[in-house]
Amino acid sequence: MGMLEGEQGFSSLVKNLLSSLLTLGAVDRSKALTIVELSKRTGMEARCIDSTITLLIRSGYVASIDSENGARFYLTPNGILAASSLYS
Repeated sequence: MGMLEGEQGFSSLVKNLLSSLLTLGAVDRSKALTIVELSKRTGMEARCIDSTITLLIRSGYVASIDSENGARFYLTPNGILAASSLYS
């Protein structure tokens, strides 16, 4: 079992964040979002997003880019597949 998975698959935080990134359209570099933006749009606490994003990056589901407003995050192709599979 990987760091992202609980007994029933992905943890609820991972599911929520993957789903939110997909729903918000953060699917490429041009649509990447900061942790603050994700927190405001999802209602999730920034510290929860931060720790979960780190796991998602390590697992290859999320990529980051540097911007003048700090790091921005978006789903990788594998992240898009994982997020989409939550709906099937």
